[in-house]
Amino acid sequence: MPSYQKLGNLQDQLLDELVALTAKLCRVPIAFISLLEEQTVWFKHTVGWAGAERLPVGYTLCSVALLQQTPTLFLNLKQEPCRQIDSREIEALGLHFYLGVPLPTAQGKSFGVLAILDEQSHQLLPPDRTLLVHFAELVSSLLVLYGTPKQLHRPWELAESQVYETIVQSMSWLHKLAEQADGLHLAAPEIPRDYQQEISQETQKLASFIRQYLVGTTKPLLPTGNAC
Repeated sequence: MPSYQKLGNLQDQLLDELVALTAKLCRVPIAFISLLEEQTVWFKHTVGWAGAERLPVGYTLCSVALLQQTPTLFLNLKQEPCRQIDSREIEALGLHFYLGVPLPTAQGKSFGVLAILDEQSHQLLPPDRTLLVHFAELVSSLLVLYGTPKQLHRPWELAESQVYETIVQSMSWLHKLAEQADGLHLAAPEIPRDYQQEISQETQKLASFIRQYLVGTTKPLLPTGNAC
């Protein structure tokens, strides 16, 4: 069983929250984390997803994103369907818009995708793509953390409870920023720029904290949310 499947209740909750935040901030009804298995793609953490929990690799747009190893965008699947896969599932769900970002690893081989989707035409703004890339880095860091044996956490002996407390506090700060931003962008087409930057920065800081903890070469720096 791949190490990324070793998830407990707290980890599942945090990843579910990240997917919900992604959908909210990108203003889409559907978002998910998909994980690559041997012959299937597993839709593990979802918001608004009405499709199957698992699909053969050749039926998913995530397979295309994983093959290309780069953010993969389809603005109009109804007019320009993807020719690289069997699109029956996509047509059945009535999907129109898709943007998937592979989950990066230190080894350079992605094992899943963070994606946003819509059944309607969706205006993709540059901050949406940037946010999705940063969130994908955070998701990847969390999944690697959850699948790493405790004895490999060296040399900085942070207690596991301290690490998870830091993650929870940072996630709470992201929620607060998202709520404030959501209230302000109701009268505008996009989230105010200062909130875009602060959310992206906090996401990057949390991902960096996790990576530093796993590598153990330097003492991890706390993300902003832990100073509030």
